[in-house]
Amino acid sequence: MKISEILRQFADLTGLSASDCQGFAPMARLCAARLRSRLRPDVDEAEHARELCTAAASLLLCQYAALPQSADGSFKLGDLSISGGAKISLLDARNARDELMAAIAPLLRADGAFLVQVEAV
Repeated sequence: MKISEILRQFADLTGLSASDCQGFAPMARLCAARLRSRLRPDVDEAEHARELCTAAASLLLCQYAALPQSADGSFKLGDLSISGGAKISLLDARNARDELMAAIAPLLRADGAFLVQVEAV
């Protein structure tokens, strides 16, 4: 997964400028690593790069939506200061993430999956 592609898609989702998105590169790397660690061993990352970058951008969007923002959509995190970004609700970001993660589910290991038998009454 190319970090630049993740950041480009993140910029499209948030409305932030490309230069503002560069401040999120470390978080984008973490999102890519998180996805990479969950890939099935037989999955060719290069073959599925587009959908993996989109899923990583959605993970980054959730991180962004969880940041405390002022009324004008700006925030400061350490040395990083971003202003004028679109306000994105955490619920909307999570819904987008869940939808995109479901789309790539066949590429991911089924860690933590379990079966439950339910009896109908």
